[in-house]
Amino acid sequence: MKVYNYTPEDLGFEAFPQGTLRLQGHNIKQVTDPDKADVFVLPPIIRILVPGSGQQPDWNRLPYLEGNEDRHVVYSVADDMYMNTPPTMIAFRCECTQDVLKRNPDTIAWPWPVDDLWAWMSLRDGRFTHDITFHGWVSTGLCAKALDIIERIPYLSHDIRRDKRFWGTRGVFSPEEYVKLRRTFLDSMQASRTSLSVRSIPSGVIRYRFYEAMSMGRFVIHVNDGCVYPFDWAIDYDQVCLRVPEAAVDKIEQHMSAVWALPDQQLIEMGLYAREMWDRYLNSAKWPEIMGEVVKEIEGYL
Repeated sequence: MKVYNYTPEDLGFEAFPQGTLRLQGHNIKQVTDPDKADVFVLPPIIRILVPGSGQQPDWNRLPYLEGNEDRHVVYSVADDMYMNTPPTMIAFRCECTQDVLKRNPDTIAWPWPVDDLWAWMSLRDGRFTHDITFHGWVSTGLCAKALDIIERIPYLSHDIRRDKRFWGTRGVFSPEEYVKLRRTFLDSMQASRTSLSVRSIPSGVIRYRFYEAMSMGRFVIHVNDGCVYPFDWAIDYDQVCLRVPEAAVDKIEQHMSAVWALPDQQLIEMGLYAREMWDRYLNSAKWPEIMGEVVKEIEGYL
């Protein structure tokens, strides 16, 4: 498969931002002549094509798009769920939801790029000290309600810290504050049998902490209607998380009861499965190769 990567000059830019998309892997060749390309890749995230705040991308800036929509590959690692893509365009989107798929059926749900937490997987003293953990931004009433209920369950050992600020916003925390918060968050998840992940804003987008739990090999209690799980055809998410409907958050204790009955060893094994699936399909260090394989399959080059 021959891949042409759009250049800044093609789009009228002096340079692209860092963190660009590249398709790599077996039988993938980069070409500089668009006439020889099988696939066209827009390296920066699609937001670069947005002319102004709240507007849709200006797809006319892609000179080779017309007639080749199904051979174009783009991606988004931002909350761009309201941006639409042309029909049949291959779009890898971290903010993919069921609503996004309805509007853009050729979208491919993609994970957020989280750290490789392999070094945090082992238990420090051979046992868990918490049943469930949540450290982070409480951005919705749904999240606050789930935490309120969990904190009132007498037989559960929980480690909960509520933040009023979003960790991902630059400048919200000083570098020293962020390092401390990050360390206590990872310490808590390492010591916990499960990690709570409740739908944030916007609706349906899977939170970073879901993938961080997979990376560390921790089972997730997931409250998020409307989400789309990446590689759901290959990953058995029933072994990765317990899905609690948002309408049933008042009964979250009953939903979680089956999890608390599981022995630690079984939860550890499920966590190891989650970690294995994250490393195989979701690890951002392997995205160029994984995306390359996906595109080859879609385009019929496998």
